[in-house]
Amino acid sequence: KAREEVLRRLIGRSLDEALSERKELDLVGRPQVTDVKLEEKQPLIYTAQIETAPIFPVGRYKGLKLARPKNDVTEESVNEVLERLRQTQAVLKPVLEDRPAAAGDFVLADVTEKRPNQPVRKQKEVVIHLDLEKDPEGVLKGLLGIKARESRVLMLKEGATLTVEAKGLKVKEIPALDDAFAKTAGPYDSLEALKEAIRKDAARHAEEQAKRAIEAQALKQLEEEWKFEVPPSLVASQAERNLKERAVELMQQGVPVTEVQSQAQALTDQAQQDALKQIRLFFILRKIAAEEKLTA
Repeated sequence: KAREEVLRRLIGRSLDEALSERKELDLVGRPQVTDVKLEEKQPLIYTAQIETAPIFPVGRYKGLKLARPKNDVTEESVNEVLERLRQTQAVLKPVLEDRPAAAGDFVLADVTEKRPNQPVRKQKEVVIHLDLEKDPEGVLKGLLGIKARESRVLMLKEGATLTVEAKGLKVKEIPALDDAFAKTAGPYDSLEALKEAIRKDAARHAEEQAKRAIEAQALKQLEEEWKFEVPPSLVASQAERNLKERAVELMQQGVPVTEVQSQAQALTDQAQQDALKQIRLFFILRKIAAEEKLTA
């Protein structure tokens, strides 16, 4: 260990001295030292492999043709936001009249689920929304017309059954679109004030989207037009970071680890492609900044 520490210090000092005499070198990463030889009464010999930033001429970056996307704020988009706000403040109210369940109703029920070779599962006071549009298999149709204190058996897949014992019906009550509603949505004195706030927020969001779209167009054109080789070590390091970040992102979204592992090759290839673009754009933007004498 003492020998290794001495070698490390000698190599580090000699490398620093050698590189200080070559200030024109624009190094990236740390030198890779190999073939180290240190014998008694002999000079220290080793090979240091270094990577430098690519040298390339300034390409075209002025006069790029960029299209600004059209993101106008319409009354339709404002109304859509208002409707989402109303839905968040909706409440379920019991149906007092003795009537059968209809599409759109909510059935309050105790349910018993039976599956072959599995324990029976029971749940109390489950709320079942009779949203037929989101029921492509048509299971919920079996609850149309059900009344309180009535039971029905629904047939599920693979021989399973669901016994539903209705206890009552509920309907969604959505608040009226008026000044009173606006006051519950925030510091707004009137519905018109709420609409104006939505318009301003939508306009700000549209402007941010437009800027990102224009920036993406510019970077794409630069990346396509400026051609040069980039240091492989930087690409490899960035690709590794990209791969780890993407894997974590997928698992946070609930994708099973086994599925992420099954996509390893595709994820690795994508990470490599993205890394190459990222490193190229880094050097392109650095070159432009130097050309324009920009500083952070």
